[in-house]
Amino acid sequence: MDRKLPDADGVELLNKIEDTDPKMRKIIFTGFPSIDNIQEAISLGAHAYLTKPIDPQEIIETVKKQLEERNREFKDKYMTLK
Repeated sequence: MDRKLPDADGVELLNKIEDTDPKMRKIIFTGFPSIDNIQEAISLGAHAYLTKPIDPQEIIETVKKQLEERNREFKDKYMTLK
């Protein structure tokens, strides 16, 4: 999601997503990076924070990494249930 959305702040949306689906992997995109924004986004559940302009390959690599992390979480959970 973008940090600056037309009708909301992407970081505020993180709270809503965290309440609805805390296991969802969340990636913030922004053209307005700052240390405070990054810290706030991470503390609210963002798993990655990319700054614009973003190389399409960086998006692909970030999404792949997040999918791998999610798969690892599923496998770890499944193995502990056995």
